[in-house]
Amino acid sequence: MIDTLPAVLLWLVTAWRTPAAWRKASKRVLWRSFLALAIAMTLRLPSVAAHVDAAVGVNNLSSLCKHLGGIVAAHSVLTFVHNMAEEKAACLKSSRLHRVVPTAAAAIITVLFFATPQSHEAVDLLTEYASDWRIAAYGGVWMAYLAAALFSASRLCWRWGRQPGSGLLGCGLRLTGIGTTIGLVYVGHRVATLVLPALGQSPLPVSPNETISGLLLFSALTFIVIGSTLPAAGRLPRWSREYRDLLQLYTLWLSLTEAVPSVRLDPPRRRTAELLCFRHIHARLYRRSIEIRDAVLTLSDHAPGSLRQQARAHVAASGLIGAQADIAAEACWIIGAQNSRQRNEPSSGEPLPPASGGRDLPSEIHALKQLARAYNSDLTREFAAKLDPTRNAGDDTLTESRTARLITDTLAPANLVITILLIIGWHSTGSVTGIGWGLLAALFCGGIPFAVITLGVKRGHWTDKHVRVREQRAVPLLATMASVVIGISLLVALQAPREVFALVVAMLVGLITTIIVTVWWKVSVHAAVASGVVVVLLLSYGVHVAPLVLGVAAVGWSRVALRDHTPAQTVVGALLGGLAAAVVFSAMR
Repeated sequence: MIDTLPAVLLWLVTAWRTPAAWRKASKRVLWRSFLALAIAMTLRLPSVAAHVDAAVGVNNLSSLCKHLGGIVAAHSVLTFVHNMAEEKAACLKSSRLHRVVPTAAAAIITVLFFATPQSHEAVDLLTEYASDWRIAAYGGVWMAYLAAALFSASRLCWRWGRQPGSGLLGCGLRLTGIGTTIGLVYVGHRVATLVLPALGQSPLPVSPNETISGLLLFSALTFIVIGSTLPAAGRLPRWSREYRDLLQLYTLWLSLTEAVPSVRLDPPRRRTAELLCFRHIHARLYRRSIEIRDAVLTLSDHAPGSLRQQARAHVAASGLIGAQADIAAEACWIIGAQNSRQRNEPSSGEPLPPASGGRDLPSEIHALKQLARAYNSDLTREFAAKLDPTRNAGDDTLTESRTARLITDTLAPANLVITILLIIGWHSTGSVTGIGWGLLAALFCGGIPFAVITLGVKRGHWTDKHVRVREQRAVPLLATMASVVIGISLLVALQAPREVFALVVAMLVGLITTIIVTVWWKVSVHAAVASGVVVVLLLSYGVHVAPLVLGVAAVGWSRVALRDHTPAQTVVGALLGGLAAAVVFSAMR
């Protein structure tokens, strides 16, 4: 158990630090040390070492890898501590072992290892082959470098960790210094267990020696892990608070930006995805506060004085006074203005400063959370219900918008393309082989185009994954066409089933038609793909799938409800997609 715990602990720490190391080069030194230690401690387990050596066919190779991992880890810890000391305390003059030293040590022990005849698998290479001068030299080089690196790291940790005002960072360094100091004791113990038997002295039996060695190693690793993690743990309370604030503002942000999508920098995540996204919390919270205020400012153009006065009277009747009344009134006229904008009513208000706010991000977030609570309160819902029919849509309008978004996202072109290719792939052969052909075609007709669009959205080339702006559609459509052409070439070369080939060609024809029309008019690609899919299913399975035509109508409605297209654009898109599928697929299948 004592041997397994360090390996498990180190793999967990390595996995935890991997995203940060991937994003920031300065964090890779410490991550490399944990990875090397995790590998070394895993290979220290007898069962793992035996399997590795048996698989490779070289006795005790796992011992060499374990010791090489120790050299890499020691050098990485020393480099990490040295860099931190130089950055935080320039007055400290320190030295560290250059890369050539660990490289030379690793090369020497590797040469000595392979130069030593090893007739059997050893539990402890250094003790069982201690009589061979090459293994003795091997152990001396390894422990000498380990001791020098740990001594240097301990000295730096204790010197910098005692600097005044170092806070959690200094405390972490002191703990790391304790770990490296215990590591020095471990090296000393290992030296004693090797040298004393050679001198005819055996103070302790083998089993207690192994237990002591394991305890020292586990203690050293525990202190090093805790010490290197402690500075980051100091940021955890702030991260936790900002994460909770981000989630508390989600509903208000989503509702307002559905009404004013132009203020969004990135497309919205679903609630579950928002809960599971733990990266860039501070930046996302900062951006969310800006987008909420921008949306409120835009909506204020749809809040005439009469609406604001009506909101204030409604709040006053509830008995609220002071700042809370102002915030509640603001929430009431916001939902009224939101309904007005979603109904395309002309703007009639004038921008006014918010009822609450802050001079910095924490106070601003506090004000927005108050607004969010007021926006989701029964008082605001009652006000929305009291508005006249031209404005009364409160919850119904929001529900309609969310339903339209769900349909648009679920029946997106990439999803439909991949699904229909798998269905027709199965239909073409009636076996799993057909699904394989469908997957190949789906990679080039759906997977790669979706990846291109997603990458473009992340880099800011396009507004969102649906590419609502007509002028932005040329590049993703051309990239999709190129991917489809490559897919067709592969299908021909590999002699794919006729139906799969016909379907991909029909997609290409529909895509070309859409590109031509898009030059002058923003035709609905969603409707075109949905219509084409239904036509292909009708041709393949007959009138039994005719009710799926309702799905085309649902897609068209969602695009109009989200104000991404006009009814004419969805109708023309459906006609183009259905016609291309009917003519090309039926002619070539």
